[in-house]
Amino acid sequence: MGMEVFIPRRKSHADESLAEFVTRRLGRECLDKIAEPLVAGIHTSNPDNMSVLATFPRFAQMEQKSGSLILGMLSAMKNRPSAPPPKPGARG
Repeated sequence: MGMEVFIPRRKSHADESLAEFVTRRLGRECLDKIAEPLVAGIHTSNPDNMSVLATFPRFAQMEQKSGSLILGMLSAMKNRPSAPPPKPGARG
């Protein structure tokens, strides 16, 4: 999974299944141990039957914009607005 940053972005903008996307970007083990159980628990579906553009469009956008999911997430974290400072006397 750590090698994900070195995988070139997909040239085609055509849709692919979530399973194809995860396997291509992160590997089969990530699909088997993380994506499939997560999708089964949340969507009660199979990633082979799910469109990545319909269910997780942000992943495809991150790949196209940043070339990598990891770099896209790091960029999103850097660019998020900071939390406002606590108000005086507020418990936190």
